[in-house]
Amino acid sequence: MSLWKIWCDGSCGPTNPGPCAWGSVIESPDGTRTEHCGFIQKQGTNNIAELTAAIESLRKIPGGAEVILCSDSQYVLKGLNEWMPGWIKKGWKTAAGKPVMNQALWQ
Repeated sequence: MSLWKIWCDGSCGPTNPGPCAWGSVIESPDGTRTEHCGFIQKQGTNNIAELTAAIESLRKIPGGAEVILCSDSQYVLKGLNEWMPGWIKKGWKTAAGKPVMNQALWQ
């Protein structure tokens, strides 16, 4: 099994919204670890930074690979594991019928 592991985080500050950055550590199946990070060139929210950390980390993984994604963001984890199927089924609307925030990033 070729299991990849990602530990990622994003943040903005000193205010939310504010300047954003993200970072991650990616472990390949052979145990090699690499670090990645970036600065988001605009004002953003903590949720945008957290989601960007996951997206940019997943871009480093070969297509079709099995991944464990570790994040302290309930927004990212619940979005991926619980909310996204419903959003897609409802045409990218929330349970309240409102547009999903940060839809472009989720897609």
